[in-house]
Amino acid sequence: MTHRGERADVSRLRNLSLFLVLAAVWGSAFVAIKAGLAYFPPVLFAAFRFDVAGVVMLSYAAYAVDDPIPRGRDQWLEVVSGAVFIIAAYHAFLFVGETDPAVTSGVAAVIVSLSPLLTTVFARAFLPAERLTAVGALGLGIGLVGAVVLANPDPANLTGGGTVAKLLVLLAAASFALGSVLSRAAETD
Repeated sequence: MTHRGERADVSRLRNLSLFLVLAAVWGSAFVAIKAGLAYFPPVLFAAFRFDVAGVVMLSYAAYAVDDPIPRGRDQWLEVVSGAVFIIAAYHAFLFVGETDPAVTSGVAAVIVSLSPLLTTVFARAFLPAERLTAVGALGLGIGLVGAVVLANPDPANLTGGGTVAKLLVLLAAASFALGSVLSRAAETD
C-alpha cells in the first residue's frame, strides 16, 4: 500500500526531473538554432522544426484527447494567438536575429529571458484582473539575474554591433509574451 507522502515525494521528483529536462532542452535550443542556421535559411529552418513537432503533437493529441479540434470563438482565438505570436512570429524573429554573428547564443538567451518582464507589461494592458505581487516581482528579478548568470554573456556583446538583429530577438521575446497574454485573455473571456 502506497502512502500519501511517498506519492508526493515521487510526484515532486518527477516534476523536478521534467523541469530539468525542459530547462536543458530549452536552453540548448539557442545553440541548436545557431548551428542549424549554417545550413538552412532562418524562416525555413524554423518552419521545418515546427513541421516535425506539429506532426508529433498532432499525433499525440489525436491519441490522448477525445476532441482535439477547437470549438467556438474563444478556443479558436486562443489557438490563433498562440500560432501567430508564440510560434510563427517568435521563431521567425528569433531565427532571423540569430543569423547575425553579433547575436551569440548567450546574447539571444539573455534577450529572450526578458519575456517574463514583457509578459507582465502586456498583462497589465490585456488582463487587468491579473496583478503582480511583491513575491512575483522578486521572482521575475531573480529569474532575470539567473538567466544572465547562466548565459554568462560578455557585456560588450550586448552593446556592440548587430543592433537590428538584437532588436529582432527582442521582438521575438515580445511576440512570445504578447501571445501568452492574448491566449490567456481568450481563455478567460
